[in-house]
Amino acid sequence: MSGYKKGGTSPSMALVVGLHFLPIAFAAGFRPFYVLGAALIVAATVGFVMGPPMGGEVSGLMAAGAVGLRQA
Repeated sequence: MSGYKKGGTSPSMALVVGLHFLPIAFAAGFRPFYVLGAALIVAATVGFVMGPPMGGEVSGLMAAGAVGLRQA
């Protein structure tokens, strides 16, 4: 049992989404996706270090902020 509630945010979601941006950035030659991928991976790392349940909330907010800034 990981300690993260079912249906809640987990740092692993931010990690998977962040990792999938790296090959897309390489294939498309779009450098901002490297930054977005790195930001999401950092958010996941912070969430894993903090632990449940607060780590999931913090990583979710950080990931949402990174994606929101990318859209601005």
